[in-house]
Formats: sequence, C-alpha cells, structure tokens
Amino acid sequence: MHSAKLTTFLVIFLLLGVPIISTQANSNGKYNSTSGCSCHSQQSGSAPTPNHNFPLTFNPGQTYSLSIGMTGGVSGTKGGFNLEVSDGTLSTGIGLMNVKVNSAGNQATHSLSNDRSWAVDWMAPSSSISSVTFSLAVLAANGNSQNNGDSWAVTTHTSTQISSENNPPEVSNASLNPTMPTKETGIELLYDYFDLDGDAESGTEISWTVNGDLSAELNNLTIIDSEYLNKGDEITVEIKPNDGIEFGDVVSVGPVTVLNSIPSITDLVILPENPLDTDSLSIDYTFMDEDNDIEQYSMIYWYLNDIRQLELDNSTEIGSVVVRAEDRWKASVTPFDGDDFGDIFWTDEITISSSNNPPLVNVGIIGNGITNTTENLELSIDATDPDGDPVLFTEIFWYKDGEIVSELNNQEVIDFSRTSKGETWFAEVRVSDGVTWSTWESGGNYTIVNSPPSVSDIRIISESTFVTNQNLTVVWEQFDLDGDSEINSEIIWWLNGERISRLDGLQEIPFSETYRGQKWKVGVRPSDGENFGDLVTSAEITIRNSEPTISQINIVSKDAEDGIQYSLNDLILEVESNDLDGDILSYNVNWSRNGFLVADLNNLWTIPDSLLEPGQIWSVLVSVFDEMGYNSSSSLSMEIGNINPSAEWTRNQTPISGTKILFDGSTSEDEDGEIVEWFWNIGGIEKTGSMLEVVLGNGEHIIGLTVIDDMGGIDTKTEIIKLGFPETVESLTASIDGDIAILEWNWNDENTNFKIYRSSSPFSINTEEKQLLFMDSRYLSNLDLNYLVGETNITTWSEQIPVSSKIYYAVTAVTDNQEIILIYGNENTVTVDATNISTEIDDEDNAANPSLSIPSSIVLLFMGIISIFLNINWKGDNDEK
Repeated sequence: MHSAKLTTFLVIFLLLGVPIISTQANSNGKYNSTSGCSCHSQQSGSAPTPNHNFPLTFNPGQTYSLSIGMTGGVSGTKGGFNLEVSDGTLSTGIGLMNVKVNSAGNQATHSLSNDRSWAVDWMAPSSSISSVTFSLAVLAANGNSQNNGDSWAVTTHTSTQISSENNPPEVSNASLNPTMPTKETGIELLYDYFDLDGDAESGTEISWTVNGDLSAELNNLTIIDSEYLNKGDEITVEIKPNDGIEFGDVVSVGPVTVLNSIPSITDLVILPENPLDTDSLSIDYTFMDEDNDIEQYSMIYWYLNDIRQLELDNSTEIGSVVVRAEDRWKASVTPFDGDDFGDIFWTDEITISSSNNPPLVNVGIIGNGITNTTENLELSIDATDPDGDPVLFTEIFWYKDGEIVSELNNQEVIDFSRTSKGETWFAEVRVSDGVTWSTWESGGNYTIVNSPPSVSDIRIISESTFVTNQNLTVVWEQFDLDGDSEINSEIIWWLNGERISRLDGLQEIPFSETYRGQKWKVGVRPSDGENFGDLVTSAEITIRNSEPTISQINIVSKDAEDGIQYSLNDLILEVESNDLDGDILSYNVNWSRNGFLVADLNNLWTIPDSLLEPGQIWSVLVSVFDEMGYNSSSSLSMEIGNINPSAEWTRNQTPISGTKILFDGSTSEDEDGEIVEWFWNIGGIEKTGSMLEVVLGNGEHIIGLTVIDDMGGIDTKTEIIKLGFPETVESLTASIDGDIAILEWNWNDENTNFKIYRSSSPFSINTEEKQLLFMDSRYLSNLDLNYLVGETNITTWSEQIPVSSKIYYAVTAVTDNQEIILIYGNENTVTVDATNISTEIDDEDNAANPSLSIPSSIVLLFMGIISIFLNINWKGDNDEK
C-alpha cells in the first residue's frame, strides 16, 4: 500500500516538473471567467462563435445533457471554457472526462486543454424557479507559448420553466394593409398578440399562400415587397402564435387580390427645348408601369397661352404652321395601361422665339452723369435694325437706387424735382421692329450730388433791447435744396468793424463781452455738413446802457433760527447789486409794517428791536439807480416769528402717595410775550390753570404740562413720578359704651399724629379720583377734609355719639408733616350703628351753634333722611363702578 502511494506521488511530482512547451488554455481549467479571459489578448477579427444546446424551456428536476463547443477563432485544437448557471446543478456525467465541476455545482470548466468541445449534465431546479441564466465563455488558444494571439468569446442564454398550467397565446385584429394592395404598395400583416400569462411572443409561425400555394420564401415575413407580388395574385396568410412554450390557435387572413398599379410618366418634355416660330413641336416622355403593362391610349392635351387646343388632343406633334413667336405652349399626359388612368403629368411651359433678327439699341446720357437736384436727367437713345426694319416701339424703365420707378416709364427726360441727393439713377431701354424686341440695354447712370445751402433773414437778437446785461444771439433762416439740416455752419463776428477771430463759431456772445456804445455785426457761411454756401452778414447793432440789477435782498437778525426772524434783535437789511457798465449806484429804501408804509424808516438799513413784535409782517422795497438814471427795484417780505414758551413747574414737597401734592406751573416762561393758558394731564385726567393740587396713589404717574403763549406758541413738559405704598392706619375697630363711641387701631411706624373724620354716609370715590389712584385699586377715596372731628397722637379715640343713626369714621396718619388722606377699605374706616341710642347732638364736639334748640327727634329724623339719601346715592355710584 505504501509502495503504491509513493509511486503515485513520484509520478505526480515528475509530471509537475515537466516544462510547458506551448501556451494553451489553463490545463487545470478556470472558474469565474464567464465574462472573458482578460489574461489572453484578443486577436483582432478572430473571435470564435460559442456553440451550445441549452434548452429553451425546462421541466423542474429534469436532467439535461449539455454540449459545449465553438466554431472559428484562431487556428488550432487547443481551448478551454467556463460555464456558470444561475440555478440548478451541474455534474460531469459520463464522457471524455475532460470536464470538472466546482463544489457548489454551479460552474464547470475544462480539466484538459487539448479540446474545443465538451459535455456536461445539468439538473433543472425546483418548480419555484421560473427561469435560469446560462453564462458561457470559450477560448481558442494558438499554442505559441505566449498569452497573445489567442481569441475568446462570451454568450448568455435564458431558459424558462415549462408550466403545466400555461395558457396558449392568442391573435386578434389580424388584417392586411392596404386592403386593396397593388404591386407598388406591397402588403403588410398587422395583428395584436395577447397572452393571458403575460408571456412574450416567441416562435410565432407566419405562412403565406399565393394563388393557393404555400410560399416558403415568405415564411414568417410581416411585409411582402413588390418583387414577390404580381397583378391578380390572390394572397392568404395564417398566423400561429407561440409564447415560447406552446402554440395558440391559427388565425387566417385573406384572401386579398393584388390589383392593378396605375401607370406614370417620366422625362416629359416638349421638343425642341428652345423653339423658333419656324419649328414644329413634339412631345416626348417615358411610360412607367409597375405591372409591366403596355401603354394604351394615353390622353395628350396641348395648351396655347393657357387655353386647351381641342383640335390637337392626343397629337404627339404640332406643325410649324400654328407656331408663332411669343406664343406660350405646354402639354399634359394622362397615362393609361388598358385598365386604369394614372395621374396627370405636365411639361414645362415654353415660349416661342422669333426667327426675325431683333433690332439693336445703344443708350447714353447727356452730361457727365454727375448732377445735383437742380438739373434734369436726360437719355440719348440710338437704335438700328440688322434687317433694315424700322424701329416702331421703344420701352424705357427708370430705376432709382435699384428699384424701378414705374410712373416714369417711357420718359426720356426726368425733371429735377423727382431727384434727391445721394440717389443713383439709371435706365433700361429696348426697341422693337414690330416683330421682335431687342435685348434690354442699361444706360444713363446718374449720381445726384449735394447742393450747397443758402442763408436768408440773418439778424442779431437779445432778450429785449441791446444792453450790456444781455447776451447777443445770431439767428438765420437756412434753405437747402436737398432738405439737409444745418451742420457746422461758419459764424464770424465783427466789433466796431474789426473781425474778432476768437469768437468765430459762437452762436451766442455772452454779455460779459459787450459794453455800452459798441457796434456789432455777424456773418454766416451756411453748411449742410458737405458743402458751404455763400457768406451772408447781418445789419449792425449798437449796445445801449444796462440797467443796474439787484441780485439778492436779505433781512437778517442775530436771533434768526432756521430762516425765521424773531423780535429780540434788530433787523438788518443786506443788498447785493450790480451794474455791468461799472456805474456808481445809489439806493432808495422804503419799509412797510403790516402793509402800511412807515415813512420814518425811509432809507434806514436797520430796524431796531423795539419796533418788533411777533406776528408782524415787515416788507422792504429797494430801488437801485445808475449814473444814467436807469433803475431797477426788488422787494422782500418777512414775518416776525414767535418764540415758543418754555414749560416748567415746581412742587411744594417731596411727593408721597396719598398726600396732597401742589404742582405750580407759573414758573413757565415766554421770552417775547406771555403765557395765557396752562393745560395739565395727570394719568389721563386733564386740568387747567397755572397751579394744580392732586392726591396720587402708589405706582408710576405721568405728569404733563402744556403751556400756550399769547401768539399760540406751545411747549410741553412731561415727567414720570414713582410713588410707593403709603403708611396707613390698620385694623381700625369701633365699640359703643353707652352713648360713647370708642375707636381703636394699630400703627406700625414711629409716633405720629392721627386725624379722625366722621360722616353720616359711607366714604365714596368719584371717577376722576379712581383714575388718579388707578395704580392700586384697594384705595377707596381721598377724604373730604371738612369731615375732621378730632386729632390725637395715640391709637385710641372716643366721643359722645352725636345722633341715633349709623355713623362712619375714618382715621388718617401724618407722615413727614404730610397727611395721608387715602381711605384704605376696612383698614382705616369703620361703621358705628347707633340707631338704637337716643341722644342730643354734642354741641361742643360737633362745633354746633350754642343756641341750637331744634328738638332731638326732629334732628334725628332729618339726619336719618340725609343718611338714607346718601346711602342710596353712594350705592348707585358703586353699582356704576
């Protein structure tokens, strides 16, 4: 056993040691190469063609014997392959044993490199796989001991599973197009393919029958060309649809009969191509018929000047006797093959030329051909005839800038009024001997050149008279025969008879160049941009004296702001004037106030502030005179402005919430008048007057004062005051001992004075007070100080009850010598019900008249009525709030 193994090992060792003499396919085979052998260069034009018998369809689990090979490629017998399947299992089977399969069973390759054909078995996959892809690469090796010069090729194939439930395909709407075919149209088969399983059409068979016989050469064609058709053939076709698995029912279409093809005409002409009036005319053409039918009785019609000549119908030739010069001939042919007429075919139209020799004409021009718009255009025409015939007719066409001017036809002279500068004119002329016209000859080439302009009505103008403060301007009327505009005319100025060259070209002389007594003249040589006309001069003008001018008047004041003059300082007059003649100037000044002349101020240049008040309207009229007595005036008006007041106020104390605060606005000032109105706005409450006393609650309060002076000037000052919570009496209680009311309360601050107030009705608050106290709605009211009945510096107080009714008490405290007069709900108010106590009014406590003798019952009744009234009124107010 060991000896046999050793022998086998040595044989393999020796085989492995044998050198490879020639390049060939990998002797051990190669997997994963179905996309080609990149290690072998591809010899151009020698790729092999893979051969195989892969099944088109397969049954699940069935084994198929596969044959693999190639044709073509480089010469030789050596080769290799690699096959890969997407599903199923490959095996070597029984054969030459030159194939091996990988462990997965999805790839096969050669085990020897000496063959170019192989066999392998393939077991189809289970029924769950609907299709399988075969990928194959083959290599043809040339055995040259190198890896170049070889060739390889690849291919793929798809096989589908045969389903036992396959539905055969169907054909519908089968037809032949056209329904009346001819040999010229051919025949096309049209049909709709349908497969219930959605299988694509594959392997459908189409069989054509011609005159009852199957035509194998037409099998599976859908279009039949004319080469397979003949007139009179009877055509039938059958379609047997296939979905790659099985055939469906056969559908038959036809028969249809191939009809006659209509004939046609080519190369249709009239001969000769350029006929004279001495020639006969004939028609020539080629008859065409797809069915090779012979022409029979085609229709030929002749037309002279677009009119059909019935007597010449179906004639192929016309004698010269009917042919005349200038006639126009054409013909039509309608071909007939014995069965049908074809379309109508037309010849080109020909014109008969005359055999007569035409006359000759020479055209010249009078002048040198260059003219302007003041000269006529005139032709020179010389005509002769070779046959000695007289010239009977002459035609002349005139062209302007290449366009014909038809209204001038046949005129030998064109009036200059029809021409314009820059135009180019020429004429075409022909003559006739009554039979034939000569050729058109061109001549009379004229170019219309520019006409120079002229000047009329030239003059010097100014704004009014010729004075030294006005510019001098030359104007003129320019006429141009060509209608050209004035361009760069030459302008020349003369001063006192001498030309001023530096002013050449100026249309306007500035007044700075002129002086009193000068004499000016101007000349213009007109130009239209191309030529200058004659120089024309104007009449001479003399410069007169210039009036003095006032260029600016100002009234200024030291206290002016933003251009507004005020009454605190003098008004000062400022005048800027000028005299172009350099004369010494004098002035008159007149002042008016509120529209009335103030004669005492004449020729004053300053108005003292003592005469000024806000709202006044001051006007000044200034007249300036030169040495010649010429003058001019200018005026200015202005209003004395009002200086707005300055709003200010003071307070009588440091503000404390709940105390009376006095705002004094009388410290507001007005520089140029007096303040007449004060308007206060405190927390939305508006008050008037120079002083205001209010009680404010805690929180922020916006204090606004607007003042208005006697001229309506306004100023406003606004300030925000922040107040804290006031210190108030707490836990005020009341008790009755006999006819004595006893009040007790708490006070958490340092010792102070307390004030006791008594009322016969509940303490209330009005709308204005609510607005002022809005920062803390817990406060009910500020007190009416007339209700004060006592003072103390301890936290208890008592008095004899003055009436037998309900009595209302309030206790306030004094802080920093300021009484906090706010009522803070149940904390510093209390009610004493004394309706069951009968007593008389304590004259001393109530500050009553000692002589009061009204019976107590009447007093009590009167006080009760007042209490009921006040309670009702107070309750109504509270309901509103």
